[in-house]
Amino acid sequence: MGGDVIYVGKAYADEVNLAWCDPYVTANVKAGVDKNALRIELFMKNLFDDKHWTGCARWKKNTAG
Repeated sequence: MGGDVIYVGKAYADEVNLAWCDPYVTANVKAGVDKNALRIELFMKNLFDDKHWTGCARWKKNTAG
């Protein structure tokens, strides 16, 4: 059995720090069994189905039309 928790802090999109991505946390787990030469493992990435962006960019909002 095993797992990990990954924290990514606030990340800025440009050098003037006007736009950023919020911090987020993801969790992964795995479990397995060994018997002689056979190994069976199950794993799950992003256990809590986190929907945060992993990258961000600054852009101008389109106000036309």
